[in-house]
Amino acid sequence: MKRIAATLLFIVASHFTIAQDRDIEDIGVSLRNGSARELVKFCGSSVILKMNGETATYRKAEAEEKLRTFFLNNPPEDFNYIHQGSSSEGLKYCIGKYVVNNGAFRVVLLLKQQTDGFLLDTITLTEE
Repeated sequence: MKRIAATLLFIVASHFTIAQDRDIEDIGVSLRNGSARELVKFCGSSVILKMNGETATYRKAEAEEKLRTFFLNNPPEDFNYIHQGSSSEGLKYCIGKYVVNNGAFRVVLLLKQQTDGFLLDTITLTEE
């Protein structure tokens, strides 16, 4: 009986890990495509945006507009993750490189555990 319970626990944990990894990959695709609409699907009701030296908390619709403007002004040529990890407090983070025609931006994503899984809490875009 203990073996069955352990197997079920492993299957459930694996399912959540696979779903989280899929979400992180889908976030990367959104950045690679410069799609604000797709990116904000991974945000909660609000998100912290750090862009151009400014930091502000936006409702989802406002964040989508800010990101849309960023993507229009900086159309993507590529996006790749450089590093991913998690903290002892249960936060997940991803660091990536968003490549544009005349340079690149470092992207730092912070995901926090919510009742319905991990959601983007903070998006930082810093010109390199």
